[in-house]
Amino acid sequence: MTLVIYTETSSVFENLMIVSIREKMEGTYMELVFEITQEDDGGYTAECLSEDIFTQADNWSELRKNVQEAVDAYYFDSKDHPASVRLHLIRDEVVFCS
Repeated sequence: MTLVIYTETSSVFENLMIVSIREKMEGTYMELVFEITQEDDGGYTAECLSEDIFTQADNWSELRKNVQEAVDAYYFDSKDHPASVRLHLIRDEVVFCS
């Protein structure tokens, strides 16, 4: 099974969901959701909400690669590898108004 990583704003999101509908109906579909936080220094941290998987990176493309490597390492000897991984970016901004 191929691991697919996509963001909620991905233009191919709908196509990926169609591919996964059969697995979901058969009860074999598994998706991991990572909460992504942008740090003050500009880097990113990714924490899986359902498994003990955590990684970080200096930029978005490196983070995507690191998440895929972390998931592959976590499931290296398991038959239940996730069908997809969702990256959910949390952005917290404080706007100062005087």
